[in-house]
Amino acid sequence: MNSDVQDIIDLYQQIVSNLDLDPQRDVNIEQLKNERNYCTIFRIMFPFLEKEIDNIQKERNPTGEKLQGLIEFLSYPVLTMDLSHISGHSIAQGDLRHLYNFLQILLELSKLYKDQAQNSRSNSSSQQNFQQNNSTPPEQQSDYFNDNAEYELSSQEEGGNKQTKKIQRIKSQKDLKNNATQDKNATTKNQQSNNQRKSSARKDDQKKVPNSKENQLKAISNNLLPVTQTQQRIITQDPNIATKYKKKQQQQQKQSSKEEEEQLDQLDFDFPDISEIDYDFLEQHDEEEVNQLEDDDPIKVKYIREQQKDNIRKLLQEKMKEGEELGDRPEIDDFIDFQIKVIKESLGKMKIQPPSDEKETIEKIIKNRNQYKEFLKDYLKTYQQKQKKQEIQQNKSMQNQKQLTKMNQKKKDDLKKEFENEHLSMYYKLRDEKLNYLRKIHRIIFELEKRKIIDEKKDHLQMRRQQNIITRNALASVENAYNDKITMLKEKLQNERKDRHVAGVAQKQILSKLEKELKDEKIKQIQELKDIWRQEKERFDYLMKDDGELEKRILQIYKKY
Repeated sequence: MNSDVQDIIDLYQQIVSNLDLDPQRDVNIEQLKNERNYCTIFRIMFPFLEKEIDNIQKERNPTGEKLQGLIEFLSYPVLTMDLSHISGHSIAQGDLRHLYNFLQILLELSKLYKDQAQNSRSNSSSQQNFQQNNSTPPEQQSDYFNDNAEYELSSQEEGGNKQTKKIQRIKSQKDLKNNATQDKNATTKNQQSNNQRKSSARKDDQKKVPNSKENQLKAISNNLLPVTQTQQRIITQDPNIATKYKKKQQQQQKQSSKEEEEQLDQLDFDFPDISEIDYDFLEQHDEEEVNQLEDDDPIKVKYIREQQKDNIRKLLQEKMKEGEELGDRPEIDDFIDFQIKVIKESLGKMKIQPPSDEKETIEKIIKNRNQYKEFLKDYLKTYQQKQKKQEIQQNKSMQNQKQLTKMNQKKKDDLKKEFENEHLSMYYKLRDEKLNYLRKIHRIIFELEKRKIIDEKKDHLQMRRQQNIITRNALASVENAYNDKITMLKEKLQNERKDRHVAGVAQKQILSKLEKELKDEKIKQIQELKDIWRQEKERFDYLMKDDGELEKRILQIYKKY
């Protein structure tokens, strides 16, 4: 298998692993040309393009046009970049360079999708841990993170909900006091039903606040929404909002405490005897943690029972204080009358006995009454001493509880700040990672465009080189032809020169021979002429004697030459 093909298959397998899809073992390059695999990848990473992807699959177009449609969706709605250097038709035809570039962009986007999914999971787990650790009611959390107008509305709703809850709690306490002689299981069931009502009311309050900071932060972390100015001001904990929230919370607490006292004053309580209260157990356990337990849990049952005792004890103290302030009737008489009523009711249920001596019975009753009064006085003294000790212990426990509540509140505030800071840091990290991935993708696209330009330049240079080679070859062939002609002409000229030289030499030799021959002939002729001249001279001399004959001879000679 070619190394380029193996690299492309490795890229596709990395994309599949990042998207948690079923891995394909035997992947061919022919399978990567098909648009179905890319449609599944696009559906997972870009769910907002599901309709467009379905339309692309339903159309009866060739694979090249379908892949080109996916690349266009990737270029404009997703990356907002020009991806014209990647062609779907070339991918369908099997061009490895276009397929490699397309898969490389999908790999970077799959990494970004994987990181976003992991961060959303970590955010959800951290929010769950924070909600478990943070024991503040959700109404306060939701109201604290709203804007000014929304905050005022939600705070008013919360105040109304708190007042209704307190009235329900007072009514439940009144029912418990009226039904104190009933079974303990019935009281626990009533308390559990009240707790369930409270939890349902809290859930309704949470549903009433849709614009809470937790929901906004969830939306920002999961969907990567842009942070507005109000959200940024809320996230950074504007001190103005915190001070307004504290003031309104204090005012609501004061109003609710006053209304509760007025409602308690209007109610009349009849309370039975109270056993010792386990304050250590109440301090060790938190109300919200106990409410989260099951109904049959012994810890929850004991906590509810001790809480009922504590509420009855507080009401008893208030009634005693009211009796001391008014001074209408002493506490002992009230308590004795109550006990007498109980005794009369118990005696009324007994069988009727035959009448005895009335005086003896009256004396016995008076004695028993006096003894019972003394016993009750002693019991009241011991009870008051125990009560003072309990008050001292309670004050100490209240102080310790206040310190613990302050410490817990500080811890909660610190945890809240840590959670918000971590949430902000995670949001900014996500944003930075997204920007980094987008920069990487832009860089990759820039490099791909750069490679495309470089490849085009290389192709252009190669074409020019080929053209230059062709022209050089043509020129070389022409030059060779001309050189051949020139060499042929040179050779011809040289041959002609040689021939001329040879001819000249031969001509010279011939001319020299001819010259010699001519010289010899001329010499001969001259000699002959001399001879002739001599002869003629002799004749002339001979003929001088006759002038006429001499002239004739001269004319004849002249005519010859």
